Amino acid sequence: MTDSRFRRRLIRIICDRTEPAGTALALVDMLCAKRPHTVDKWMRTCPVLVAELRAVATEQHELSHDNLDRLGPSRSVEHLRQELIVAGLLPARHHQLGLFDQWTAQLLAGIDNVAHRHVIVTYATWHHRRRLATAIDNATLRPASTRAARRQIRVAAEFLDWLDRRQLTLANCSQADLDRWFSTGNTTRRTAVGFIAWARNQQLCRRDLRTPAHRPGSPTGIAHADRVTLIARLIDDNTIKLSDRLAGLLVALYAQPVTRISVLRRDAITISEDTGHVTILVGTDIIELAEPVARLARALLAEQADSVWLFPGRTPGQPRSSHSLGESLRTIGVTQAARVAALHDLVRQIPSPVLADLIGYNPTVIARRAVTLATPWDHYAALRATASSPF
Repeated sequence: MTDSRFRRRLIRIICDRTEPAGTALALVDMLCAKRPHTVDKWMRTCPVLVAELRAVATEQHELSHDNLDRLGPSRSVEHLRQELIVAGLLPARHHQLGLFDQWTAQLLAGIDNVAHRHVIVTYATWHHRRRLATAIDNATLRPASTRAARRQIRVAAEFLDWLDRRQLTLANCSQADLDRWFSTGNTTRRTAVGFIAWARNQQLCRRDLRTPAHRPGSPTGIAHADRVTLIARLIDDNTIKLSDRLAGLLVALYAQPVTRISVLRRDAITISEDTGHVTILVGTDIIELAEPVARLARALLAEQADSVWLFPGRTPGQPRSSHSLGESLRTIGVTQAARVAALHDLVRQIPSPVLADLIGYNPTVIARRAVTLATPWDHYAALRATASSPF
């Protein structure tokens, strides 16, 4: 099908057989920029979205995020939304926060108890959403943050429902009731700890309620020989996707979390014109990549030349999700245990305050891990002062 025939067909379908103008013309141009086969498949499988575009093109209603939200959460809706944002037909909206808002609205719609719905909407909006919005403003939001917020809100709703089935309320919940909640059911009930703390501060429950402290054990890493084999495979195995190889090396060599790696931009990598050395900016820290990792970074830059992201996702204009990247890495052996092994190796080489900044870890956690590995760096400041002294 020629471009002109394809365009005329789109005008008939989207614009109700009229010559497009304004927004309708922009919609047709956006679709014409895609491959005809892709657009035809999309039209067959997403009639609701085609109807939405037709309604916009014929001025039955305006093109807006709210109208797309009314179509319900789906991958197709979000893909179209990002296409419209990239085309300049919709204002930018933070992808993760938008998904969080849709998820919250869907959860609230399923809560019949008015009092419970009021508590959950307050908890979701003024506690979690405000924190997420602040993280966006500070450029510190991670995909895992929205998942954690959703999990805490969902468990809070389950806790209120559990109380209701026992003819209890949040206000008259006793310590014995709370202990029963935490001691029965699965381990996800521990997630209610944050909600109870928030409810105490809001004076929605007794101030003397106490929640169990969770003390996770120290994770273990893979054996040194296994880590060496994994790193060698990531460097040499051309059957593995280049992006997965570089991401895997950032985990297995530099202990970087997948949540940080997935949102790296292409301009995070700098190649020195003088020396050819390759550095990567992760968070606020610059890491110099040793060869042959640097070679893989140069190759990936050339491969992803059309995207601002180092690891672009399937959604237009968005990076690959940390969940998707993490799943791919796990299939090639880059597990949490591989990162723990890298972390333990770095703890033995780098003072904990420096390492905590480098990999985005809590300094207390790193210091505790160093003590566990018998590598305390508490005297690091004193060592630096002594080393810098001229005497």
